[in-house]
Amino acid sequence: MEQVFFNVPLAKLEPIFKRWVKDAHRELQSKEELSLKRYSIKEAAEILNVIPLTIRNHIKNGNIRAERFGRKYYILHSELYDALNEVKSLKYKR
Repeated sequence: MEQVFFNVPLAKLEPIFKRWVKDAHRELQSKEELSLKRYSIKEAAEILNVIPLTIRNHIKNGNIRAERFGRKYYILHSELYDALNEVKSLKYKR
């Protein structure tokens, strides 16, 4: 691996570093917000392309964890993402 050095004033590099830090912070923040997002059973069914009863059965069987608020269940984005990966892997196994 070859190394190349440049003599660049710090004043020219500072805006570039600030932009990198800002972009990295924005990306981390959006991932954190997404991981806390919750979906209703109806929304989850639409995302997974199944009927809501299928989601309810998976919750009842313990395949998908859900939080209950009153009479409604909500599924975390991470849990739904895991379920989606599970469905994809089942489709392609033969």
